[in-house]
Amino acid sequence: MKDPLREIFEHFQDVHSPTAEYWALCRAEEDVLNQARSVMGAAFVDELLRRSADVNWQSEYEWFREGFRLGAALILEAGSFPA
Repeated sequence: MKDPLREIFEHFQDVHSPTAEYWALCRAEEDVLNQARSVMGAAFVDELLRRSADVNWQSEYEWFREGFRLGAALILEAGSFPA
């Protein structure tokens, strides 16, 4: 395990079940993307989407990492109080 936290994050990405609201947003986004493809070209829009997805994935991982650290800190702090 080279980066255990990243592996945990990727596992949760694989088992995530998107909500109906998520799929509705995806459909609305796809409508706009199709319009953009007709104006700017499919190759340009698809490259933009790939780069945006990379940025989004990294941002989600960094927030996951911060949340994990916060959770660990809270657990450690809770354990330092007498019962």
